[in-house]
Amino acid sequence: RVASALHNVGVVNIRDNNLDDAIDALEEAIRIRKDVHGTDHPKVADSLLELGIALLSQKEHEEALEIFNDALDIREADLDQEARHGSNGDRIRCALQVARVLNNIGCVYFEYGSLSKALKTFQEDVLQLQKYAIDELSQNDPEYKQAKLALATTYCNIGYVHTDNSDYDDAIAFLDKAYAIQTKHLPEGSEISLSTLENLAYANYKEKNLDIALEMYQDILLDQIELYGRYDISCAQTLHNKACIQIRQCKYQEALDQLNAAEAIQIDMLGAK
Repeated sequence: RVASALHNVGVVNIRDNNLDDAIDALEEAIRIRKDVHGTDHPKVADSLLELGIALLSQKEHEEALEIFNDALDIREADLDQEARHGSNGDRIRCALQVARVLNNIGCVYFEYGSLSKALKTFQEDVLQLQKYAIDELSQNDPEYKQAKLALATTYCNIGYVHTDNSDYDDAIAFLDKAYAIQTKHLPEGSEISLSTLENLAYANYKEKNLDIALEMYQDILLDQIELYGRYDISCAQTLHNKACIQIRQCKYQEALDQLNAAEAIQIDMLGAK
């Protein structure tokens, strides 16, 4: 119970960006869980995964990768065991857990700048497991929605790699798939789908799909107004993005209107200086 409480404290501190406190709590949770359950227990993998996320957030890439690989060893052994002796439901659950660890390993590679390793991890390892799980799950299964949203996260990650590599056409293809899943399974105007749409708009802008990008930024602006209010600083950034497109389209008066509106929000939020 103490280990479980420490694990939850660590997770809450990660969400609050109190990373040092999160790491302290999770390291103690791991120590206790290893003493109580053994070093290869799934509960140890749970805490290792969260510890890796905290370390990745602190840019401790080598330590995070080591921790994720420890978690992966446990999860893969669990999957192998279930593949031989478990039920179909347990195999699906284990496959999704392995995919989650691998997704985080791909994120470490991305942060390192190892784009080819990141892309290989996401496309060849994670997608294979997630698609297997989704194919096996009924749409009425409670796990189905979460599996689809996990797949959308992987599509986003692949899109980010392609964007970073200036492969904007490929980025658009994967971000489109992610956004379609998110808009189907998340509440309208959710922050997660809004973030995906922002990346999709940027990729279209870089690919010179200016009309499409402009329409997307207008949709983003409406969602931001709904979520945060008309005078939030995020709205100013979106207005600026719209203006950049309109300048490239030689729509100078419209661009000036957007920039004036953005400046008014910035002055209101940040002060005239």
